[in-house]
Amino acid sequence: NWGQYKKLTPSDGVASGFFGYSASISGTDLLVGAYGDDNEGPFSGAGYIFSRDEGGADSWGQVAKQVPTHDGNGFDNYLFGSAISMTATYAAVGSYKVNDERGAVYLYKYIDEQWTLFKQLTPGDVEYGDHFGHSVSIDDTGLIAGATKANDSKGAAYVYIKDYGSSDSWSLRSKLTASDGASNDKFGHSVSISGSSAAVGASDTFYQTGSVYIYRDLGSWYGW
Repeated sequence: NWGQYKKLTPSDGVASGFFGYSASISGTDLLVGAYGDDNEGPFSGAGYIFSRDEGGADSWGQVAKQVPTHDGNGFDNYLFGSAISMTATYAAVGSYKVNDERGAVYLYKYIDEQWTLFKQLTPGDVEYGDHFGHSVSIDDTGLIAGATKANDSKGAAYVYIKDYGSSDSWSLRSKLTASDGASNDKFGHSVSISGSSAAVGASDTFYQTGSVYIYRDLGSWYGW
């Protein structure tokens, strides 16, 4: 049976911090988003990492707190942590209001027993208000992130490959859009990736019907 045995709260939680808005677990590690955290300014956001045996067996103690890095425009309203995903080695944190709402995904790696920021991803073609990083999913070989307001809110999703070009480079491989996309579909509202397959949700805010699009990696000649 699946029974509750732990309730987690942050060590420095604040009112309207929205701790638990997003969560991802992998093995003995848990990442929780709190996009309303004000550590770096109002709604700058944060990600909290818990470890299962930190502080005792099955105690799930907090081991780290991630906050956004400065891009020259301040931290306010970054909404860092509104989307998160993790593996045993990597953690991805979406911050879709960074850089005039172009958005970004912050990529962390577990190095020398600590989580270290080593890459910030933003596609070269995103524009003001595209909201890249509204959703994110990562596995040990690839990452996918949604940009719900790209292309007149038709939406888009970007696929990065870990070793595409060089080792641990996390380089952009493909930009995905719906073949029948329409304005306000918000393709990329939710995403998931596993090996050579990916799923992209489109919430369709006008008709509110919604769809999920499935993609496969067809190789270097064809892409996703």
